[in-house]
Amino acid sequence: MVRVLTSQIEKFREASNTSRRNHSGATALHGLQSVAEALSDIHLYETSVLLRSPEPNTLQLDSLIRFALTISELDRAEHWLEQPQWHNDPRRHRSLRNLWLQQKGQTDQLKRELLDAFQRGPDLYNLEASWLLADEQERRQLCLQVEELAEPPDDVYDRVTMLITVNSLDKAAQLLVHYHNELRFYHYTALQTWPSSESRN
Repeated sequence: MVRVLTSQIEKFREASNTSRRNHSGATALHGLQSVAEALSDIHLYETSVLLRSPEPNTLQLDSLIRFALTISELDRAEHWLEQPQWHNDPRRHRSLRNLWLQQKGQTDQLKRELLDAFQRGPDLYNLEASWLLADEQERRQLCLQVEELAEPPDDVYDRVTMLITVNSLDKAAQLLVHYHNELRFYHYTALQTWPSSESRN
């Protein structure tokens, strides 16, 4: 097995010397990644990515981290979460870090970070993630904060969704009536995605 993998790596390296798009090199790389997945081997998987791109972009980092989490290689996931490329993709980084903290069982820290992020910049993503982990007292506080957000909202659809998320249905209805013209740009199927209050509990 090691001999086969070594051969595949060398094929890709040789192909890369002439053209990174060389078909045989790409095939070897795909084979290496498939073996890494079959063996649940994080180091082989990392090799398959780094041979293609020594400085992986955030999509490739996403792939590395998700694979590491899948096989419980939490230290390697943390390593890839610390790469400077994430400055260009903070939301994806935040989502992956949330998964990492959750898998580590650090729910309290995850909750603190989500609530802090919502305090700094209230948005739908932070609210939905915070709401799922919040206790009753924290949910009441989140509800008050959402209801007190300044108007007019930058995005009526998001604000209404936030109000529905915290079960503030009367306020959501008021907002819909007042800013209904803002929603004419949305396809009706987008409005059908609004959850019922029961589904948020």
